[in-house]
Amino acid sequence: MDFRSAFVRKDSIHLILAVLVIGTIGVLLALQGWNSRSMIFDNLNFIDAADQLLKDGTLPDRGDVSSYWVFATPGPAWFMVPGMLVFSDPRLYEVIGSVFLYAGTLAGIFLIARMCFGVRCAYLSVALFGLSRIGIFYAATLWSIGHPFFYIWAAYFCIRWIKEQNSNYLAAAISVWSIGMYVDMVLAPAAFMFPALWLIYRPRLKLAPLAVAAAITAVTWFPYIRLQVERDFVDLKSLVMRQHDRPVDFKQAWCQPALTAHALVGDRNDTGSESLLSGNDSTSELPAQLTMYEGIKSRIRGVYGKFSGGLLYNFDQPSKIPGSELILLILALATLVGVAIRALLSVRFVAGLDRRFCLAVLAWLAIVFALLVNEYTVAHFLSVNGSLSSSTVASIRIGQTILFICGLLLLWTRTMLSGFLDRMSSNRSAENGNPDSAANQAMFAVVAAVPWFVMLMIAEHGTDNRFWWLWSIQVIPIAAAVTYIPERLGWPRITASLASIGVLMMLLTYPELGSRLEAWSGSGWSGPRANDVEALDYVAEQMKVDGKKTAAIGYQIFFQNYMAVSHIVDPRYKVGGELDLFLRDRFGITNLDKCAEGISSEDEYRIVQLTPRLTQTRSYLQSLDIPFDPRYRQIKQFGPYQVLKVERLSGN
Repeated sequence: MDFRSAFVRKDSIHLILAVLVIGTIGVLLALQGWNSRSMIFDNLNFIDAADQLLKDGTLPDRGDVSSYWVFATPGPAWFMVPGMLVFSDPRLYEVIGSVFLYAGTLAGIFLIARMCFGVRCAYLSVALFGLSRIGIFYAATLWSIGHPFFYIWAAYFCIRWIKEQNSNYLAAAISVWSIGMYVDMVLAPAAFMFPALWLIYRPRLKLAPLAVAAAITAVTWFPYIRLQVERDFVDLKSLVMRQHDRPVDFKQAWCQPALTAHALVGDRNDTGSESLLSGNDSTSELPAQLTMYEGIKSRIRGVYGKFSGGLLYNFDQPSKIPGSELILLILALATLVGVAIRALLSVRFVAGLDRRFCLAVLAWLAIVFALLVNEYTVAHFLSVNGSLSSSTVASIRIGQTILFICGLLLLWTRTMLSGFLDRMSSNRSAENGNPDSAANQAMFAVVAAVPWFVMLMIAEHGTDNRFWWLWSIQVIPIAAAVTYIPERLGWPRITASLASIGVLMMLLTYPELGSRLEAWSGSGWSGPRANDVEALDYVAEQMKVDGKKTAAIGYQIFFQNYMAVSHIVDPRYKVGGELDLFLRDRFGITNLDKCAEGISSEDEYRIVQLTPRLTQTRSYLQSLDIPFDPRYRQIKQFGPYQVLKVERLSGN
């Protein structure tokens, strides 16, 4: 009993140390230069909902306007509340919630990695996620694109559910996942791990824990469902089916519909949102005259395009090491495939067969597949006109060659690989206090691979940020490939150490990390105040001198198209809507200009942006053709932002 208590205390120390060290570094890097950043427009509705909750107890019932032009779920508003109670600057409202979820994600990663692959893998996994480009992003924001905290803890509870045959853990997993869905429904593919695990392991289910999970889900979702009843479920149906058209009459809600917007440098389908706003891929609406055969071919092309385009998402984080994305992907897939083969060979039916024979079957399957999937069959099924580009043909031939060589190598080395699998299946894990690692790894492969595969099948091409939540679990097989596997094979420890350093270098050489450290050294941790915020501060000072709390303030700034288009869905959406919120919460000032386009003829002040900020993505920006108005004169300038004030004629 004393030994077990000491072991638990030691594990707890490892967990606290990993989260504390990596989490502190990650948060400091993530929040570096916060004072130089502008408000995040997409947080507008969540902050407003949290404000109403604190003022009069109104439960948040809607989130931001999604890319399908409907209301998303309002979950992030709840995580804004702690920051609103502590900070006065709206740019910091999300900090407490984001840091809590970030630290919780690190803890979940550590627990899963340690349970399946040991403590060394756990430490490296936490470092890979916590200091990576995606991890640093989640450490500083609640921007609603699916938070990995809910996925990683749902996966952890799922493994415990199967391992301990306890339905309470299933209830916990479902509850965590449902709350995560309330934050952002992009986590929907994670639900497929529940039936997958049940079909494979067939654990007994108890009704009482599932009833509790259902109650938690119902209570959590009640405000949003109540809104859906009032709106005939238009939001929920659009989000689930991924179908909704951009409002064609959005300018009817503008004060000056004649104004035209021009893209700064190109634009995605003139909307500033994802390229497939209707949620349909290229094969969802097929001409009626197509035969069933042609329809199947078209759908195969659509699935192939999504799958091949999204496979490298998350692994293609900018790195100074060429080919790092392929190396990271191969390491992750190698671990998952190895775990799957190990689990397959332990099945009662297969375990009775000779491992050399099983490996030979796999080798011949690879060779036959390499011969069948050639440029002619690919052109027939995956090309619209039956022809392929030279680069595609070259890629197919390279893939065939690699698969064919792998099959031959598998045939040649099947005796050695059989011994390798024996060593991997030895009881060495029991020496580390984890005799069930093989079973844990098999369950890990399910909770990691199934949501990833589903996401590859359904996500629109080019929406890489919708894969970010998967990175929390993808780092674990990468870390296992350079820590756990070398240890199992008895390789020198220096080999694993060098491999771990190499993987860290691949993920920690992205340009943003160097720029953050350079900015920290040059202008301090918080950084200089953002120019648009300086302009707002100045306007607030001028109004304070005049003893005013209300004024019409216009914004002639660069914006993304959805900010003005979504005004017809939600009047809070307008050009400069986030700046209005800053004035309201920071200074108690109400902007009387409610126009979607950001300006009106009644403006007393105008803030004019001459050039885009460095952090603004130019290809998504637009500007309005606003005629020169001689009534305004410049009274101050902060970087590219001019503050103008109307000159009142005497006697008026």
